[in-house]
Amino acid sequence: MKDYVVYNDIHIGSLYELPMSFEKDAIYNGDIYDLSGCLNSHVHRLEGQMRVLDDFAMDRYIHGNHECSRRSLTDYFIDEKVIFVHGHTLTWSKKKVKKWSRKEKGKGKTYRRVSMWFNGLRRLKKISLKDKTLEKAWELARRHGCNTVVCGHKHSRANVEELITRKGSTVRVIFLPRGRNEIRV
Repeated sequence: MKDYVVYNDIHIGSLYELPMSFEKDAIYNGDIYDLSGCLNSHVHRLEGQMRVLDDFAMDRYIHGNHECSRRSLTDYFIDEKVIFVHGHTLTWSKKKVKKWSRKEKGKGKTYRRVSMWFNGLRRLKKISLKDKTLEKAWELARRHGCNTVVCGHKHSRANVEELITRKGSTVRVIFLPRGRNEIRV
């Protein structure tokens, strides 16, 4: 068992950003920056901040769908049989993941207000994991010799955990809530 600090879905640049610190061994598990929802005038500054986090955390900074980066198509971090992945590649189709990796950066003020309203509604919904999501998580873990998959992306209110067993092999799948999380895996 090992303790981890994991930040995910901070959405710096959006109307619903959360506070974040640079911590030496933390894992930054996607959607740290929100280039798809920030103001047009903030894109350049946020891209610079992303480069700083890339240099600081190196392979412990995993790009998510809101970073609007081709890197988000295959980004993950592995430590001691635990694979950290943002989660959009598990919950969405490949077509939708590719579309978001090429998404236009920056938005106007009206779009941001409407987006904030929809995000508020989304928080009311109970999070459940679909069989297809669990199957993709199991395949990812087995491909990389891992027994645990840690994700963000779903903006759950609390940890959502499932065990999936296929072909005699069990994988633990954990979706974390937004913000700073301390977990033992």
